[in-house]
Amino acid sequence: MKKKKIVILGAGITGLSAAYFLGRRNVSVSAFEKESQPGGLCRSIKTNGFVFDYSGHLLHFRHQWTKRFVNSLLKNNLKKHKRRSFIYFKGQFVPYPFQTNFAEINDKKIVDDCRRGLIKAASSNKKSASFYSWARNCFGRGICENFLYPYNEKLWQIPLKDLAPLAVEKFIVMPDKKDLTISGRMNQGYNSEFYYPKKGGIESLAQSLAKNITSLYLNHEVKKIDIQAKEVRFANGVKVKYDVLITTIPLPELKNIVLGLNKSVESDLSALRWLSIYLMNIGLNKKGIPKIHWIYYPQKTIPYFRVGFYHNFSSSLGPNSKGSLYAETSVLNGSKIKKRDLNRKMKSALKATKVITSLDEMSCLKDCFIDYAYPIDDKNCKKRVLRINRFLSEKDIFSCGRFGGWDYSSIEDCIVVAKEIAECVSRKV
Repeated sequence: MKKKKIVILGAGITGLSAAYFLGRRNVSVSAFEKESQPGGLCRSIKTNGFVFDYSGHLLHFRHQWTKRFVNSLLKNNLKKHKRRSFIYFKGQFVPYPFQTNFAEINDKKIVDDCRRGLIKAASSNKKSASFYSWARNCFGRGICENFLYPYNEKLWQIPLKDLAPLAVEKFIVMPDKKDLTISGRMNQGYNSEFYYPKKGGIESLAQSLAKNITSLYLNHEVKKIDIQAKEVRFANGVKVKYDVLITTIPLPELKNIVLGLNKSVESDLSALRWLSIYLMNIGLNKKGIPKIHWIYYPQKTIPYFRVGFYHNFSSSLGPNSKGSLYAETSVLNGSKIKKRDLNRKMKSALKATKVITSLDEMSCLKDCFIDYAYPIDDKNCKKRVLRINRFLSEKDIFSCGRFGGWDYSSIEDCIVVAKEIAECVSRKV
């Protein structure tokens, strides 16, 4: 019996992992990537002796097998960290998570307001129709109005009443309702501990995976997918037939790529919303600032929502252990930005919030625009994605990954999904 031809589009962590797991099952697969190097968002930029990532990409493990898997790939090139993160709040650095550390705030009125709201919310059994009401029911007015609402409005760029009630639930720490008076709990939540490569930046994981993929073709940008002929056409003129297609291409892009979509699927694809990120990577001409991993900024007057410090992930990311950082600003659906103005405002804010003391400390700047950074799970998103995936699966197409599966997934989540897809596809071969 003729073996089926398996094709993977996209060589980010999901695509590479799917190819890896299929290979381990002795399933022949070809993977195609539009960029000149694999990794997707898990790539690193090397310039002037600094190693920058495409924003902060850290490894969090909920499963022991994924931890063992990543360890087997990176071997000794992995270090464990205890998270040290803060919220810049009214000129003060409040330990993260806000909802378990608000007692650290210098303003007693705000502290009392947060505590009363949290105690009242502890007895609430109200149903939530949106993230807005879910957060209010879980944390109360004080915590929501002082941090959760302004930060998430700034990040997601849409009204919080449009955001699904549990869109980011797994990323938000729930206080211990048995004792709501305790503060000072920093090491809570899914990312209280994380891992990061000792050397090479986050792309060292992608490179380790890619070494195991025998048929990996770079510089192959998809132009069309003909679902009737089961053929992928690339911008460089190459055409490839497939029996089963695994794609990690962002779902909204499929509207202009896939031939033979019905009007309903086209409508669902057009309705999806996402966040893009303008990322400013900065190398410093001095050793790093205190051991902080990242800081959240809920204020509208500050152009970025988060600043992270690469040198506290690994001292090898800067020449002679010099400091480096990144600042992130979100925009909706790849909206155009006035780069020069935003760049100037971000630099000014970094100085005003004392991340740097002088612009002269900046020895290297490498900015970039990440078109697809976070899928937005609005209240109708799940139904749309379900209909899209049902249509694709009927055509022997598996769409997966953060943007192929339209899920706010971590690196570990992508590996888990890739393994599941590989198991499903191998049964079809």
